[in-house]
Amino acid sequence: LALDRILSLTPNASGALRERGLFAARLGAVEAARADLTRVLELEPHASDASLIRGQLDGLGEAKRPLN
Repeated sequence: LALDRILSLTPNASGALRERGLFAARLGAVEAARADLTRVLELEPHASDASLIRGQLDGLGEAKRPLN
């Protein structure tokens, strides 16, 4: 993904982290989404969409773990 490339060059690019996190959430990659969106809030705790990101994180629920 282009977002991965951007983040490999600029790991604290909050916009790219936000987009990758939201994309991961849509794909059901809960742990990846949680990691990216949490990092966005660490970088920009007062971002204009911080409450929306917190809501997205709350909606992710628990990551599904394999039984074995």
